[in-house]
Amino acid sequence: MTIKTANLCDGKPERYDLSDECGGVCSTEQAFCKFQNIFLNQSDSLVYRCGNGYPLTTQDICDGTWSKCQPRVEHEESQCDGRHFCGGRNINSSRLISYDKALVCDGYRDCADGSDEWYCPQRFNCTSSIKPSSVPRTFTFDDFNDCVDGSDECPPYLDWNWLSSRNEMISVIFFRVWVWIMAVMALLGNGYVIAKTCQRAKKLLKASAVAKANHFLVFNLAVSDFLMGVYLICIAIYSAVFSGRYCYEDEKWRTGSSCQFLGGLSVVASEASVLILAVMTCVRLYSVFMPFRSRNLKFWTVSICVMIVWGLSVCLAVLPMYALTVIDGAWLPSKFFNSTIVPIKSAQNFMDRMEVYVLNYSENATRSNGTVQWSTIQTFLNVHSPKNRIMGLYGYYSSSSVCISRLFVTPLQQGWRISITIVSINFFVFVFIALAYLAIYKRAKQQPRKNDTDRSVKMQSKIFRLVTTDFFCWVPICIMAFIHFAQVANLDGTAYVIVAVVLMPINSVLNPLLYSNALDNLLKETLLAWRASRQKAALLQGEMFQRFKLQESAGTSDKAESDNQPESIHATPVRTADSKL
Repeated sequence: MTIKTANLCDGKPERYDLSDECGGVCSTEQAFCKFQNIFLNQSDSLVYRCGNGYPLTTQDICDGTWSKCQPRVEHEESQCDGRHFCGGRNINSSRLISYDKALVCDGYRDCADGSDEWYCPQRFNCTSSIKPSSVPRTFTFDDFNDCVDGSDECPPYLDWNWLSSRNEMISVIFFRVWVWIMAVMALLGNGYVIAKTCQRAKKLLKASAVAKANHFLVFNLAVSDFLMGVYLICIAIYSAVFSGRYCYEDEKWRTGSSCQFLGGLSVVASEASVLILAVMTCVRLYSVFMPFRSRNLKFWTVSICVMIVWGLSVCLAVLPMYALTVIDGAWLPSKFFNSTIVPIKSAQNFMDRMEVYVLNYSENATRSNGTVQWSTIQTFLNVHSPKNRIMGLYGYYSSSSVCISRLFVTPLQQGWRISITIVSINFFVFVFIALAYLAIYKRAKQQPRKNDTDRSVKMQSKIFRLVTTDFFCWVPICIMAFIHFAQVANLDGTAYVIVAVVLMPINSVLNPLLYSNALDNLLKETLLAWRASRQKAALLQGEMFQRFKLQESAGTSDKAESDNQPESIHATPVRTADSKL
């Protein structure tokens, strides 16, 4: 072996006389250099003759295994630079006790105890797979399962998400059940009100102007709450479909059209409900302060107001879907990115680098202020790099697994203007409603209502209950949103779950119970059934008491008759021996 083929000071002797590692050529002398003084020169090769006659050569030194040399020479495998020594090694083990450091942190456990893969800060440890046991951290979230169990795309720390987890779209089982219950109740309750109103349509057309307007508004409120029930039942169904594997569906779900549609549907339902309550309050104000003129209230006026309500609600829901400023990033499966959301700057840099390798490329899209739109990047990648194409965009409704609008935002987040606009509209609507009913209350105390019929009073009472419950559902949401926006407190966790899963659904469930007669009828039937059971129990008790009295009196009369009979009749005959004769 010549000096040309030997690697100096690599911890592995390659020259026959150990001169590539020993003799002062290296800054640190290895333990095996002790052999240099005791080797015997035999035919240009150094051989150490062991006690058992085994010829130990340079090829046996620092190869990771003990040779057959007996007694064993400790410095044969000790202090070998460039090798990793396995922990807890046994000198009598037949396995390799050390490995080349090039094999350390390569994702495969070479040592029996796996110590060669213990301390690898630049690698991601797979959850359950052994081959490989780890992958480079740059391989995480690239939409390729490099770990056998796919944990590099769904790591365990995702279970700490405040709403979803690796396995479930809604992580807490109580909230999953709650969504099912709220969805069914919202659909049944509002569906009942819609059907009942349609059934009584001809009769309602003959009612007074105010009553007709109120019933029409209640019908539209039921429709908006029914749409919220549709949103909830769809979320519940998707949650059941994705159960056990949600993490692998998350990107496709949140960037897909279904999530965007359901998010828009929730906004339409909630905003229509709030704005219809505002119209109801206006009608109530008009009927209280102008009772005589309200009798001539035009139905078409209320209809136009309702049409404006639905149009504004649809605009607030659809606008974020087409606003490029609210896109957080793209779902871009690629080994060049290790993030579930690729921002536009990273995507643009990737496209700029790709342009260098595209022959005769001339950009046909207009850049503004040195930036490129998502449509430009998407078109370029589809043509020139189809393996790295954009699969979807994270829009306004993609911030959570349940696809609701971003109610809690800060000035640094995308789409905060739209969120604050929606929250501000709701807040000022309910401030108006509160002030309006305060004025109505004062008016009622000054001028008690004398001409109102019982039916009108009941209808106004129902509307007041509607507004009150919606007020206590929505005003806390608005206040929390303003606090979070002002960065006074961070409410982007549990509070968001309460809003998305509890407050918004329960509002749509309570409304039909309040503005329909279902709750009143249920209470009346319960009260009547309780009274009937009490009366039945009293009657049964009275009948039993009378029967007991009759039996007692009958027993007394029989005893009296028996006392008046002759004594011979009651005497018991005695059988004697002569009775047979």
